[in-house]
Amino acid sequence: MGLLSLLLAIFFIYASTSTFASIVEKDTLTPFQRFKDGQTLVSANRRFVLGFFSPFSQTTKRYLGIWYKDITPLTVVWVANRTKPLKNFDAALMLYFNGSLALQDQACNLVLLVMPELISSTKMDKFEIWFSDILSLIAIGMALLAFIVVCIFSKIKCVKRQVKHESNSSRDSNGTQEENPEVKLFDIDLISTATNNFASDNKIGEGGFGPVFKGELPSGQLVAVKRLSRNSQQGLEEFGNEASLIARLQHRNLVKLFGGCVHEDERMLVYEYLPNESLNKFIFDEARKRLLPWAKRFNIFIGVAKGLVYLHDDSRLRVVHRDLKASNILLDSEMMPKISDFGLAKILEGENMLEEPSVRVNGTHGYMSPEYVLHGQISTKLDVFSFGILILETISGMRNWGFLHPDHDLNLLGHVCDEEG
Repeated sequence: MGLLSLLLAIFFIYASTSTFASIVEKDTLTPFQRFKDGQTLVSANRRFVLGFFSPFSQTTKRYLGIWYKDITPLTVVWVANRTKPLKNFDAALMLYFNGSLALQDQACNLVLLVMPELISSTKMDKFEIWFSDILSLIAIGMALLAFIVVCIFSKIKCVKRQVKHESNSSRDSNGTQEENPEVKLFDIDLISTATNNFASDNKIGEGGFGPVFKGELPSGQLVAVKRLSRNSQQGLEEFGNEASLIARLQHRNLVKLFGGCVHEDERMLVYEYLPNESLNKFIFDEARKRLLPWAKRFNIFIGVAKGLVYLHDDSRLRVVHRDLKASNILLDSEMMPKISDFGLAKILEGENMLEEPSVRVNGTHGYMSPEYVLHGQISTKLDVFSFGILILETISGMRNWGFLHPDHDLNLLGHVCDEEG
């Protein structure tokens, strides 16, 4: 309760700060603060004003612009939505991490996205919108991150009871859960035809297991074919682990396995094809990240969390994924997330914690928990740590591993902790 109270206090302090900003003139706009119609931002030298206005002859249309503060009549020098006027007084402006200004209508739909380079090209170098410093950015990000995590797990706690009830009902009526469906074996000729003989144009990715190809079955069903690299001993181990494990796991937030193919020295797994590929191709791309508004990012967090709850608590097996990261979160046509790549997954017996006897650490740098890296301890906490990194990266749009800062050599998580400490 102490942690929850602290998180809620941070949230309400930030909310009250935003409310206070609405009744006074300020010359700064903080990230994610809604700048509403009726508010104004005044430049530091008090010469320019940013706000919403209507031309004298068009009182029903609203525009976002910059005008001289002390010149009468109103002299506008820059207009953001000149060709897209707003029809009411309920619009709002929001500043994002990368300096973009998003103009939203009453329903929070994006009307216009003004990029930093467009603002600078207007020659309005006398008008400045800036962050107070990096600390305020990190503080707001951490408060938002903490609030999201509290919301996610509060919601999941309620959902778990319903999932367990349905699980028990299925077990009572059928004698077992539907977690071990028959895995279909595909003919090698069918897979070769579906992937155009594994053409390079159909290659959509590659990992420790081997390359992944897009294919189309005779029925028109699109599939993703993971083909084992012939010289990969690691891939052979992961193939056996993934094939035996994921066939027994069925959840809407886990990638679906259609079957496999074994022919001489060829080993392949056939999965559902997800058209939007992986989360990392959105959050780390300056253009595509605009397609992920905060509502969709929040839904992605919820979906991944549901998948983890199933793996850790609600399935017949107690599974630790061990390699949860943005590139292993696939997105379907509706941007619903599905956890993929179970090659490194481990099955826990009851509540027990495993220790790796080989001391060999498998996973991705930046996502592995300290107790696993240092002592080889495997528990569900490993995935929870990775999930926290995933949320931090999705909110900030920056990678944890490979994060660069001129003043230190810490990663993104270390930088946040250092700033907050």
